[in-house]
Amino acid sequence: MDSAEKLDLCNRICEGARKRLDEQAKLRRKAAKKEGREPEEPPPAAYRRELRQFISKMFVEFEQRRKQLNERDAAERKRKADEAQLEAEEKRLSAKEEAAWERSRQKRVAGWRAWSGGSGRSLKRPPPVKAEAAADRDANFDGRGVDWRRDWR
Repeated sequence: MDSAEKLDLCNRICEGARKRLDEQAKLRRKAAKKEGREPEEPPPAAYRRELRQFISKMFVEFEQRRKQLNERDAAERKRKADEAQLEAEEKRLSAKEEAAWERSRQKRVAGWRAWSGGSGRSLKRPPPVKAEAAADRDANFDGRGVDWRRDWR
């Protein structure tokens, strides 16, 4: 082994495999007793073979889990880098817009002062609306005069 950490990890995996294998054997013995038959003990060679298979299966699972975590971490780092890049781009565009806004300030202020001060061209107002006289309205309504009001009600 390269380091004490790796050796410790391998030993823990092997111990875990032994414990799980012993638990499975216990459950098999219990099930056999429940069914009323004699529990079978596997020969030591079969136990070692099963233990090796179980250990290799646990190493494979551990390695898959490690790869999955590494991929997730890489994706998270990439996402954060992309967010930082977008944030920097937004900040740059915001600063550019702010600078353009400040550059056009004099133009906006001059335009506002010209409009509010009344200098330059003046705005023309529309002529006032004349109210219609009641007599004119009634006389022009289909020649019926004022009588149409009584009939309408």
